[in-house]
Amino acid sequence: MTGYVLTVIFLMSFLIPSIVQENRWSFIEQCASYATMDAWSYEGTILATGYGGLHGIRADWETPRIVAHIRHHPNGRLSPDNRWYAGLEKQVFYSESFNHLHVTEAIQVYSTLDDNIVYSVPWQNSWIQMWGYREIFWLDNEHILYEYSEDFVHDLEELVSLNPFNETTSSWNASVDILDGGSGFRREYIQFPAPDFSRTIYYQYNAMQDRHYRALYNVQTSELLTEFQSPSGAMVAWLPDSSAFAIEITVDNAETALALYDRDGNFIETLFNLESSRIRNPHTIRWSDDGQYLAFQPAQSTLLIADTLSQRILDTCLTTAESFSWSRDGRQIAFLEPGSGTQNVYIFDMSTWSYRAVARHLVQTTSQDILIGWRED
Repeated sequence: MTGYVLTVIFLMSFLIPSIVQENRWSFIEQCASYATMDAWSYEGTILATGYGGLHGIRADWETPRIVAHIRHHPNGRLSPDNRWYAGLEKQVFYSESFNHLHVTEAIQVYSTLDDNIVYSVPWQNSWIQMWGYREIFWLDNEHILYEYSEDFVHDLEELVSLNPFNETTSSWNASVDILDGGSGFRREYIQFPAPDFSRTIYYQYNAMQDRHYRALYNVQTSELLTEFQSPSGAMVAWLPDSSAFAIEITVDNAETALALYDRDGNFIETLFNLESSRIRNPHTIRWSDDGQYLAFQPAQSTLLIADTLSQRILDTCLTTAESFSWSRDGRQIAFLEPGSGTQNVYIFDMSTWSYRAVARHLVQTTSQDILIGWRED
């Protein structure tokens, strides 16, 4: 694994709950202090969604700027290098039965460099909301996993790799539909593919047993590698090199723990006992690019950092909003002050274990006006 060494422990799934109780990393409260303006600097551009578009925050800008005029409350994704933002341009029509007809008109790819560059790939496709949501993923910095179909549903052979910059496509062979984002009126976090797209973790529900769980699949072969006893909406965070992942699992007494598994589903280590708390969304559990640190914030808790070298959980005593982002060098974390209105954007510096405000951001909807990335300049 990148940046650290962990002892891999191979266990049968029925043994995991007892191990969870025994193998917790040490927990240390190490509260961050407030920094002076000259204590440290930061580089790059912090990216946030908000009113008017995608906002950029930089040290040499007096105030944040809109770097891309995307829709408010978008459902797009940044490229791995944070250089591009891709989203679906669509219309939504509502019927008396409350089914939603989503008519996609194009994939829009916006530059995040404040240069007004936008690539648009025409697409006339539609689907009924209850038949499933469509996800969008970057395969790398130049290609998007694309559904090349004019029907409400698509076949696996209709998935292609799209280069939005020259509109070329190539076949993308897979046996698992990782564009499936779930069905129903309430969106769940259905699928978590590995960064290399060789594995995916799918949400499953067994109605006969009234059981929620996650299942790990090999994307190319559709082989079920293992199942995890997890609560509904359990969060997953893959290491950047796709070698392992952290996942919320259910343990004894219906409590939840954050555990680490390798890419084939073998149990490695229990990181933290969440007890009755939960991690709120994918923006509140993130690995640093080098894989040494995992930052996460359970609900009603503070920002915690798992250090894989020392095998310690460090409590910063900082409370964040619905999101935070690592700097590309993995030594600083940008986070948003909780609440609505004009809120502070803070940076936490790992080397000095201190933080300070670097900008202000208008938050109208706490779950949508969030920090989503940090781009190198």
